[in-house]
Amino acid sequence: MRKGKNKSNRFIALKEREMESNNNGPLVLTPMECAKLLRCGRGTVYEAIRQNSIPHIHLGRKILIPMAALMKMLEGAQGEGSQP
Repeated sequence: MRKGKNKSNRFIALKEREMESNNNGPLVLTPMECAKLLRCGRGTVYEAIRQNSIPHIHLGRKILIPMAALMKMLEGAQGEGSQP
């Protein structure tokens, strides 16, 4: 097992516990956290960011996704899906 991968998994697990313990949740998400929350791939999130489908902020080289804007976007999308 690669060292960096293990460290990354521990960091994600730590962030998940932090998010669960904080009632208000985080104000912003990283693309990785967003992908985990939306249950999709990291590449899918980055592609949506490139297409401006996901609200985001560039802070230098870092990309942050405001949780409130993401939730608002998802609430608006609830009625747009096709139903079988």
